[in-house]
Amino acid sequence: IITASLWALVLAAAPSFAQDGAALFTSRCVTCHSSGDVRTPPVASLRQRPPESIVDALTSGVMRQQGADLAPAERRAIAEY
Repeated sequence: IITASLWALVLAAAPSFAQDGAALFTSRCVTCHSSGDVRTPPVASLRQRPPESIVDALTSGVMRQQGADLAPAERRAIAEY
């Protein structure tokens, strides 16, 4: 159960979380995902996926090597972005 104070904390952190996701994506992901390489899904395709599928890819899927040195919160921030 999410209490009102916890929910307020989540909402207050949301802009920072999104900004962190954008910064992480820009520094860690955008080079490949904007390259046009047919082996790499473009950014538009990634935006169509649910965040959990991106977290899964970074944790145990095809992107696990790239996600290995990311903290769980960083993976989530990228996925939410």
